[in-house]
Amino acid sequence: MKEAQAIAAEVADERFLMENRVAFMRTDGLDPDMLEEQARMQLNFGDPGDVIIFLPDNERRE
Repeated sequence: MKEAQAIAAEVADERFLMENRVAFMRTDGLDPDMLEEQARMQLNFGDPGDVIIFLPDNERRE
């Protein structure tokens, strides 16, 4: 039971983060910085001023 509660809490946290990201991408609240960040991440591009930190596969977030 505790394991299921822990998983449910983790999923709820992840959902909250995703909902916030989606809210920033809506046209009424579009954040240009968030849009640029998402576009560069999807296209695998970087800006010359970016600092890129490579993480091991087991620590990456998608």
